[in-house]
Amino acid sequence: MQQINTETVELKKAIIDCNYRIIEINSRPLALKLMEMGCLNGMIIKKVSAAPFKGPIVIKVSPNENLLALRYEEAENIILSQIDN
Repeated sequence: MQQINTETVELKKAIIDCNYRIIEINSRPLALKLMEMGCLNGMIIKKVSAAPFKGPIVIKVSPNENLLALRYEEAENIILSQIDN
């Protein structure tokens, strides 16, 4: 059974290769954009990589294993909770 950590973190500060659940998306246009790409509140994601100097952040969305690249500024608006496996 997966235990959800009650502490939240922005995607830009998330640890690479840890599983997170999307708690909130603080930007309506971004929420719509992510929904069109199959990424919704409550879904499990994993931060795969982050480019230096506030470059793009790549996430893997479960269960379909899609990879999405997001701008650093967009990652500031995605609130996550870590899932303990």
